[in-house]
Amino acid sequence: MSSVLDIFNPQLTRSGSTISVTYCHGEYSGVCIYEERALRGPKLTQSIVILVSCDMGDVIEWLYREGKIFGSGDMEWVNREIRDHSLSLVDHLRTSSR
Repeated sequence: MSSVLDIFNPQLTRSGSTISVTYCHGEYSGVCIYEERALRGPKLTQSIVILVSCDMGDVIEWLYREGKIFGSGDMEWVNREIRDHSLSLVDHLRTSSR
């Protein structure tokens, strides 16, 4: 599925339990950082990822300048798009590295 964020050529890096998704397009950049954690229950252990940091101000500025968003009313859509897009990339990385 195509996203407006694909133009930023997202790159994934893994360092220990941290997975970073870095977005770059010209002078605009942003990063979402996830932590991989083990969630342990009495009978089941599950691996999860948690979004711990997201600095996408430059990306949001680019979207505004390019007319992809028009104001604060679009921020819910932008927030969801960034979270969904970065998480899908992280999930793909985790699935392909098993």
